[in-house]
Amino acid sequence: MSTDVELLSDDVVEAYLARIGLRLDEITVDHDGLALLQYSHLVSVPFTNLDVFEREPVSTALEWSLPAVIQGRGGWCFVLNGAFASLLRSLGFDVTIYGALVTMGGTGDISPMDDHMCLRVDLDESWLVDVGFGESFTRPLALANDEPVFDAAAGRRFRLTTLEKGRRQLESEQAEGTGTAWRDDYAFEEVGRDLAYFTPANDYLANNPDLPWTQKRFSTVLTESGRTTVLADRVKFSPVGTAEYVETIDDAAWEAARRRYTPTPG
Repeated sequence: MSTDVELLSDDVVEAYLARIGLRLDEITVDHDGLALLQYSHLVSVPFTNLDVFEREPVSTALEWSLPAVIQGRGGWCFVLNGAFASLLRSLGFDVTIYGALVTMGGTGDISPMDDHMCLRVDLDESWLVDVGFGESFTRPLALANDEPVFDAAAGRRFRLTTLEKGRRQLESEQAEGTGTAWRDDYAFEEVGRDLAYFTPANDYLANNPDLPWTQKRFSTVLTESGRTTVLADRVKFSPVGTAEYVETIDDAAWEAARRRYTPTPG
């Protein structure tokens, strides 16, 4: 278990659960409870780079991430998964923080360090959980299972594979031509990390002007029908099972679109 995953006060737990549309009496410390928490988080708290884009001093510390989730616009993986780890532990779950390296099928620049945070939750078996990777799996994935799992809310299959030196890899099934192909999304080592471990990656991603994180703003959230993403010049609607479509927006309409399609408090 990560030693710095702090326990939250009862008031903060209640506020956090309210933010994701849940009550304490709905939560069970088992797989079903964990799945409910993950899905509820994904449909309630946007994955976004807004604070990075606006050059706010983003931190991996809970003093930053908890307000960003409970009262603010959301955030990226260090914010969302960092806060979620504390919520889970405060509810009685056994949580370990992992560092991961995003690969996305080799389509982008590879970071010089682990640039993603994901979570392991130990119950009757061990589960991979993630609320900070955008368009990805929406229910816990069994770490011991390497078989593809269809995720109905995401509309695709996911699987975990084992790489050299015991590193694990998350893969997602993507449309390719008239069929599908597996894409490697990120790889992780099953070693517990504390929040401070991610500070170098957080600072690198937030301050490098050549990275897309700092160049173009976005906000995306899971919906009951699929996913909605507000990009720099358009809103992308990705309903499960039907064709994707877009709505063009300009800079002046961006904030109104964000508030409409990826709503947050205030």
